[in-house]
Amino acid sequence: MTSIAIVEDHEVVGEWVAEWLREDDPTFIIDLFPTRAAAEAGLAAKRYDLVMTNIDLGGGDETGGIKLIQTLLDRGHLRPVIVFSGFDDGAYRDAVVDLYRDRGIAWDYYLLKPAGHDAMLALVRRALADATPS
Repeated sequence: MTSIAIVEDHEVVGEWVAEWLREDDPTFIIDLFPTRAAAEAGLAAKRYDLVMTNIDLGGGDETGGIKLIQTLLDRGHLRPVIVFSGFDDGAYRDAVVDLYRDRGIAWDYYLLKPAGHDAMLALVRRALADATPS
């Protein structure tokens, strides 16, 4: 079974994403984390196949999603992370891509909010396929 961690400070958004994912595949095991600190603790305790995070995690943690990715990479977590954000200036996307490029990984999973159901599911499928060894 595929395990997915969703990191989103707005509970309703996290639940909405989880519902869409479960509609697509009821076997997905999904955990929601409302803060970067909660996500870091949860991700240290359990290995997920995919992480989805907002960039701005509220409470003054405006770049929390990027910091979370940095922490995961420092821990050796080499699984895809989908970043979803309402920021479309390119700087955040570039920052995420650069984190992976610095480790020789060519991943780019950035989803601009509001994203449609089909776009989100297509990106989830692509990220999971990229993470599966061939």
